[in-house]
Amino acid sequence: MIIKALSYLDENTIKEIRQVEAVCKDFDKLGGTIYLDNSFDFNKDIKSVFLMYDNSKLVSVLSMFIPTKQEAEVSGYTLPQYRRRGYFEELYEKAVCELKKYEIETKLLVCESQSISGKELIRKLNGKHAFNEYFMRYIGAGSLLKDEHNYRSTLNIPGVDSTNELIDMRQRIFGDSYEDTKVMIQNTFESENRIQYALTYENRFIGIGSACFEEGQVSICGLGISPEYQGMGFGREILLLILIDLLKKGNKDITIDVDSENEKAYNLYKNNGFQVKISYEYYSVK
Repeated sequence: MIIKALSYLDENTIKEIRQVEAVCKDFDKLGGTIYLDNSFDFNKDIKSVFLMYDNSKLVSVLSMFIPTKQEAEVSGYTLPQYRRRGYFEELYEKAVCELKKYEIETKLLVCESQSISGKELIRKLNGKHAFNEYFMRYIGAGSLLKDEHNYRSTLNIPGVDSTNELIDMRQRIFGDSYEDTKVMIQNTFESENRIQYALTYENRFIGIGSACFEEGQVSICGLGISPEYQGMGFGREILLLILIDLLKKGNKDITIDVDSENEKAYNLYKNNGFQVKISYEYYSVK
């Protein structure tokens, strides 16, 4: 067996991974996909993908999403005929060693709720349930475009000269550290497959959000409204204005994630055209 640790994926490697993923999804009746874009990781040098080969055949894959120094989200697949041989555990050990180099201690193992083999592995790794997250897809009609001018606020795509203002606003909304917030904003500006949005009201930024494009799908993430403007309907406005922008640009597969316990956000998305497609469970491992 050969193990490869990568910080960059070429098209052929992505294709290999997606082929393994397709086999596993069909076998286990799953619906999700593992995250392979490292453009949002706080450090591009981290090896975030670990692959195991039987000669030239890819049999197991582990991928990590590491947007901050606080934790890494770990997911992956192993071909059915290669399971229960400890292969994924080997990849996990390699991944943990890589995280230790960057002093990242918390690992979140991600598993679809109906994945029996995934939960079996998590038990072996002593994972403790942390929370659930819903993956939602927009199924609303394109009639949104008719109402694009009926809002109090306006949606902007700010430039890098707004970095400091966006950092300050995002910190007040989400409470992340300055360094983590700075990296997130800078990564979004530098990425070719992301759009940074800002909501403007009375000539000032009051909300933030972004869109990530990957393999024909676009996900909306990081939505938030400044504390002093929350509870006034601006959360719905930024969501709908981003949807309008994405629909006008021809995007059809639009998704969003939400913590299952965030009832307010969940209801906002549900009431504005999104439907739950997959439930993910997150397990913490120290």
